[in-house]
Amino acid sequence: MPGDSDRRRSPWIVATVSAVIVASLALGVALATRFGVDPNDVASAVIDRKVAALDLRRLGADGSISLHELEGEILVVNF
Repeated sequence: MPGDSDRRRSPWIVATVSAVIVASLALGVALATRFGVDPNDVASAVIDRKVAALDLRRLGADGSISLHELEGEILVVNF
């Protein structure tokens, strides 16, 4: 029949769509289970360790600032 050829799908399209669906489901399961790792259980190499002495020049102002002056504060240094 003339309409039947339009309804048939290429095996590559079926395989590609199936692979995308399986990959999406696998990713969903991995994200839902948080990859099986509790971030609180992972040891950090930097928590509770002293930082090296460092003096940084201030941008747009005179002088410098020492990391020692910021002890106890949360600090992000962007190089």
